[in-house]
Amino acid sequence: MSAPLESDTANRLAQALLAFQKAQKLVLSAHRKLQDNPREKTGKFWAGTGERLKQHRRACAREVMAAYRLFSAEEGIPVARDRRLVNEAYQILAENAGGPEAKPQISIAQKSAELKLSQRLRLAIGAELERREISHPSEIAAILGTSSRQADRVLCRRAWKEGDLALLQAAAARLGLPV
Repeated sequence: MSAPLESDTANRLAQALLAFQKAQKLVLSAHRKLQDNPREKTGKFWAGTGERLKQHRRACAREVMAAYRLFSAEEGIPVARDRRLVNEAYQILAENAGGPEAKPQISIAQKSAELKLSQRLRLAIGAELERREISHPSEIAAILGTSSRQADRVLCRRAWKEGDLALLQAAAARLGLPV
């Protein structure tokens, strides 16, 4: 893992990845040990102890994703091995996303409408920044309430991305533009 500094978030991610690896090994070793057992015995195991092992693995996966989000927000870059583990954690959570925790799907028409509104807001914000003669990335980032890198990406993006519209609307409100 590499980060600007060896921060608490880097340590949190490292600990979360270690716990997730251990949980993965526990589930895998249980699968291996139960291979030659009768079906009713394995079913009973997975209904009780096995389910608790899987719940622990999901909890570890949630912690990995939370720690990874914080680590990425600080512009940390994980090494390939850590990215692989983060992807595994994401896949485990995605498997179980069919419940109430699942995000609602956004229709293509809604994405298109949001993209058009985002593009109009980008133009209006750009014109207002130019009118006020604000061009320094840190000043723009302060207005958007994000990092300089993210502000540049949001203002230059040409495709739809979740969360852009809300960010642009907040920036327009800060500048006094009609939303």
